[in-house]
This record gives sequence, structure tokens and C-alpha cells, in this order.
Amino acid sequence: MTNVEIKLESNSEGKNVFCPGHLLKGTVTLTLEENKKFRGLYIKIFGRAKVHWAENDGKRTGGGHVMSSIFTSKKVVHESVEILLDSTTYFFGELYGQDIQINQGIHQYNFECQLPDNLPYTLDMKYGSVAYYTESVLENSFGPYKTVRKTFTIVRFDDLNLFPELRKVRNIERVVTFGFALWKSKPLVMNAIISCTGFAVGQNVPVTIEYKNSSNVEILRSKVTLLRRVTYTSHDPIAKKVENEKIFVAYAAGVKQGESKSFNVKFYIPLSMKSSNRRYCPIIAIDYAIEVIGEVNGYHKNLTILFPITIASLPLRNNQLYTDPNNISRTPEIIDTRLNPLNELIQRQYSQQISQTSNLSNSTQTSKTTSVAENQLKSDMPPTFEEALSMSKPIR
Repeated sequence: MTNVEIKLESNSEGKNVFCPGHLLKGTVTLTLEENKKFRGLYIKIFGRAKVHWAENDGKRTGGGHVMSSIFTSKKVVHESVEILLDSTTYFFGELYGQDIQINQGIHQYNFECQLPDNLPYTLDMKYGSVAYYTESVLENSFGPYKTVRKTFTIVRFDDLNLFPELRKVRNIERVVTFGFALWKSKPLVMNAIISCTGFAVGQNVPVTIEYKNSSNVEILRSKVTLLRRVTYTSHDPIAKKVENEKIFVAYAAGVKQGESKSFNVKFYIPLSMKSSNRRYCPIIAIDYAIEVIGEVNGYHKNLTILFPITIASLPLRNNQLYTDPNNISRTPEIIDTRLNPLNELIQRQYSQQISQTSNLSNSTQTSKTTSVAENQLKSDMPPTFEEALSMSKPIR
């Protein structure tokens, strides 16, 4: 019997969790019951980002009239793969080399690989994923190769303090009037302020909304929403697909005609929230924004303010929250702050993923003449990003 096993050195309770910049170490153990000849034994350390989706591309051809033209539709598949990590080390032998006899017994081979600092974290989304694995291949001159694969998880503990521009207070103003000419109203002024544009998981995000309503239109209520946008980019053919999610929604009271009011809204960023990753992942970008809407009465257009923000693991140090001295004496309105039902669904899905992952095996063994197929990753899933966060310590 011939057996090959991979073991990774990890301090995450056997879950094989690593950070960018770490030195990944491990051992490949080859066990033989008798002397045998092999062409070689190597370890491959691999990481990739992949997007895949299909959509119908409809065209109308023929005459200019709708009745005389023909509508045709074909399915277009968008797919791209970006190689993030690719390292191969031979323990003995070489590609297309001669057979080497290996004596019976247990043989151990150590390996290591310096992980790049810019690796994106492990990700599994609807139309794409980021995955990492180690694969050991025992090459036979005759017969199938013996291949063993073990996946591992990459987590990032990004420090917001490395980006000074995130410390700046953002204050955006909207001024509108209603009607026209002699019927034009006095202005309605809306200000939205956030203390910074970088927040860490586990933090409360404060948003201040100020109104000076000199118009003849009532503000029914204010709505603050935490938005997540996932952008998938395909290079063959060139296309983008965007998913928008409302993570949290909070509400504040209205403002009547001729009133001036100020509201303070806070919402919590859960520890399970995926970090912004546009800096590191070229084809799967996760971005966040805070949307502030003043909903006006009647058929008028709502006032909208959008703050792009960055979410990471380590918070800004000594960052002073924005306070307006003119607002200290004001009594804030009662704010109706609630979780969006969608967020509760997301949390349940996270819990299900973690429970399912814990029952899966960490390694698989197959015999084949070529590399293990891509779909083998599904049978050997590493811990989810959320589970990995709970078992790892930040690297300062």
C-alpha cells in the first residue's frame, strides 16, 4: 500500500488558517509497504480567484417594424480566473525525469512557502470565490498519479491606521427648493455627517443628520442604510455583474415645515461582516456605503446622500467622533433603529455554513493521471471567513 498525507503547521486548532505575509510550513508523509519506483513527488501551493455567471444576450434582427423582426437569444457565459499564488517544489525527481527507487518505510518531507502580503481573504460568493489549497502529487511512470489535496483559509486583519485619508470627517449638504417661478419655495437644507470613513467590525457607526426646513414640504422620515456592493469582473468576454445588499436600515422621525432638527443614528457592524477587499482582489470587489435619505411628502424627489466607507478588522486609534457644539443643548428625537430582516437571514446562513463546515473532512485522496478537478474543492472546504476570525488572533 502507498499512502501520501499532508500536514500543515497552524496554530488555529487544526483549521489551517493563515494570514498574508506568514510563512506557510508543512510536512508531506509518504508511507510505503515495499520498495517502489516513482518519477517524482512534489508539493504545489495554489490560490486563485474565480468568477462565473451566465446570462441571455437577446437581439432583434430583420425589418424595422416589431412585427417583421426576429428576436434571437443566446446564452453567454462570463468567466475569469486570476492566479494569486502558484508555487511548486519537488522533494525528489523532476518533471519528465527518470524513475527513482524509494525504499519501504515512512518518509517525511518538509516544505515552506512565504505567503505574499497582498493575498485576498478566502471568499465564497454567489458568482465567484477565492480559494487556496496545497496539493501533493506522487508521479508514477506507469499507472495513475496519486494526488492528495488539503485546503487552507486566508484571513486578513487590515489596519485602518495605514490609510490616513480614512480619518477625515465627511460632511455633505443637499439644498433643494420646490415649485418654480412665483411658486418656488424657500430652501430645504439637509446635512449628513460621519466622523470618518473607516470603521472596524464590532464598532458602532454614528451618523448625524441635520435639517433646516424653510420650505413648504414636510420631511416624512429619515432613513440610514448600510449598503454592500459586490462587483464581479469577467475578462472573457469583458463584463461586470453587480450585487447590491441592504445590510442594516435605521429610521429617524420627520421634520415639519419651518422646523430645524438634528438626529443621531448609530448602527453596529457585526464581527462576521466581510471586510472591504477592492485593494486586493482584482475580480471580486466588496465595497460598502452609508446611504442617508430624507423622504419628502408628495411626489417630490427624495434627498439622498451617499458616503463610501471602508470596513476592516483593526479600528482607527484616537479618532475623535464628530460633535457639533451647536447641537449639545438640543434634545435628540427618539430614533427607531432596527435590523433589516435581510441581515437576520444573512446571520442564519453564516451559522449554517459554520455548522456544515465543521462536519467536513480536511483532506481527500484520489488517483488520477492529471491534476485533481476544480470541483474537488467543494468536498474539502476550509473554515468559513467568519469561523476563521473567531479562532485567529490579529497580527500587529
